[in-house]
Amino acid sequence: EVPAYPRFIQERFERCLDLYLCPRQRRMKVNIDNPDILLPKLPKPKDLQPFPTTESIVYTGHTEMVRCISVEPLGQWLASGSSDKSLRLWEVSTGRCVNTVSLETTPDSVAFCPNQELTLIAVTVGQGVWLINHGLGDKLAASHTDQLFGSVMNCDDANEPSSVVWSCSTDEASSKRLKLILTLPKPVKQITWHTKGDYFATVMPEGGNHAVYIHQLTKKTISEPFSAL
Repeated sequence: EVPAYPRFIQERFERCLDLYLCPRQRRMKVNIDNPDILLPKLPKPKDLQPFPTTESIVYTGHTEMVRCISVEPLGQWLASGSSDKSLRLWEVSTGRCVNTVSLETTPDSVAFCPNQELTLIAVTVGQGVWLINHGLGDKLAASHTDQLFGSVMNCDDANEPSSVVWSCSTDEASSKRLKLILTLPKPVKQITWHTKGDYFATVMPEGGNHAVYIHQLTKKTISEPFSAL
């Protein structure tokens, strides 16, 4: 057995005595006449430079409020949807409008397809989604997009809900530019692409548990991730 420390009780008593007799630190109340001195000083704007101070490029063309924009993955083209019921495509570096597509209603969302092998852009139009071959850039990619549209329309639509209708038409501004029209049961407010450019999701706030559809473009299939809720 290990013997007990003989001075244990004595040292513990001395320690308690020191704590009892040690002087207490006296805290004084801080009197502040002006509370504003406690606020940190903000830096001057000139100390935060460099930051944009002048307009570089103004994209002029829409006659009403711009509701949505999307930038092409390579940064060369910009798409904007406006309350004037039009979709405009711009060259980012110059601000030049290269194409205008007339829509049936005000668009709420627009998104470029991230697949660089396709010249494809999606825009929401009321209860529909327009997949448009904008034809900008590589002509071979534009040709591949038209071929994709043809293969999509030839796919069997047995797996689609009866409330979803696919159709294909030609843009009035150019007889060579095709577009797919996907009609959904409720107004579509948002659309977004998967990074590979084959899947895209649509959001219908009025759809309840059928508010979100995930579409696969190449196979023309639709899944509803929240339908069981």
